[in-house]
Amino acid sequence: MVNGFPLRRCGAFRVARVRRRIPSGNLRLATSLRSVALFKMMTYFTFHLFFNLPALLLLLWLTRKRLCKAHWICIGVVGVIVMLAASPWDNWAVHKGIWGFDWERATAIVIPWRGVDWKLPAEEYAFFLIETVFVSLVALLFLPKPEKRP
Repeated sequence: MVNGFPLRRCGAFRVARVRRRIPSGNLRLATSLRSVALFKMMTYFTFHLFFNLPALLLLLWLTRKRLCKAHWICIGVVGVIVMLAASPWDNWAVHKGIWGFDWERATAIVIPWRGVDWKLPAEEYAFFLIETVFVSLVALLFLPKPEKRP
């Protein structure tokens, strides 16, 4: 027992089972959000549309005066690196069942390679690029402004 919680074995480690108690007000809010029709039919694409796109547009607006062609080139290069680095391990993790997607709510892209159908949603690839642009713009927003040369 750890702090009153029973232990269970997890490989070589012992892990305490922690039961969280949710205050009744928060439970009612979560239940009411689940009942909203938008959340019942939410797809990966609509998630990007309602949550990621507004944040991205806000960041683009906030950095509009500082963005130049060199920034877009750097963001593009980093985006290519992110796609090349994240795509293989994400495909492998889905193939091995480490995590998965609800294929009724995502647009599958299947890449046959070495006798295996590697399958990821198109929205996951978009997520790689959206997050790359998002992080790049946040970094640009908080970097000091360059001094103007005479």
